[in-house]
Amino acid sequence: MDLREPAGALKAFAATARIEPDAVSSWLNMAMASRAAGSYGRALSSLAQAIRLAPEDASLHARRGHYLLELHRATEDDKFFTQALAAWQESLRLDPHQLQLRRLVARYTPTTPTP
Repeated sequence: MDLREPAGALKAFAATARIEPDAVSSWLNMAMASRAAGSYGRALSSLAQAIRLAPEDASLHARRGHYLLELHRATEDDKFFTQALAAWQESLRLDPHQLQLRRLVARYTPTTPTP
């Protein structure tokens, strides 16, 4: 599948997800193709299905955070930023050894000034 042709990839991955609805990879591929096509709603919905199938997969939560950050940047809607932080924190809860993600969360987490 060539993600430079997102419409074709999206169609193929949608068919795969219908055939293999319990395969995490089907929904992850669907999420990536949807993102490449600019359909963040569909990307996040597909990723949510993958997370339902594999809730302990830290990488899925991290990816969700990245997609939400992109959506926040595109829309300037702070709810997406808040959701991104929550997704990354869940990913770190599941796998605390993600140094790069830990740094990213620290960079974006607001700090409270001490009196």
